[in-house]
Amino acid sequence: MEDYEYIRLITRHLSNETSPDEETLLRLWLDANPAHLLEFEALKHIWQTGTTVIDEPGFEEQAAWEKIDPLRRPRPLPLWPKILAAACGILVLCLAGWWYYGSQRQAPLQHVLASEDNRQLSLPDGSQVWLRKGAALSYPDQPGQGLRQVDLHGEAFFSTRLQPVPAFQYPDSPGHHRRHRHQFPGQRRGKHG
Repeated sequence: MEDYEYIRLITRHLSNETSPDEETLLRLWLDANPAHLLEFEALKHIWQTGTTVIDEPGFEEQAAWEKIDPLRRPRPLPLWPKILAAACGILVLCLAGWWYYGSQRQAPLQHVLASEDNRQLSLPDGSQVWLRKGAALSYPDQPGQGLRQVDLHGEAFFSTRLQPVPAFQYPDSPGHHRRHRHQFPGQRRGKHG
């Protein structure tokens, strides 16, 4: 009998799976040599003790789960990131509102009407205006930065104070504006003064 055949017979015998013919072959092999009996006993001992080693865990399962359990539970997030995110959102909204309000806000306007006679007035930037009878002029209370814009209905003469800012802008027709530095075309100072 080959070496691998007797090992197969021994494992089938120890597993209680041998047939009567295989039991006879195993008994003949054991009786043939006293060393075979010693080898069989050694393998039988390994077979019997091996199952207890496999069946017995090398650790306490419950203690291991108790160590892992706190790590498995989701920890609540700290409150300060949520508060910080909300504060940043509120700050962004406030800044956007402040910017929008500042860009949409216009200075209060002064309205002047030369109803019965020609009228002379000084604008906040120091420019002089002569309004012809029946003319109306609207302008901001305070001189702004950049463009000096007025709303004129009728005829007027402007003597602008020279500044490094642009000229006056007035509506020529709906949706179209004309810029002018010193006087309107066709108008003379002496005619209105």
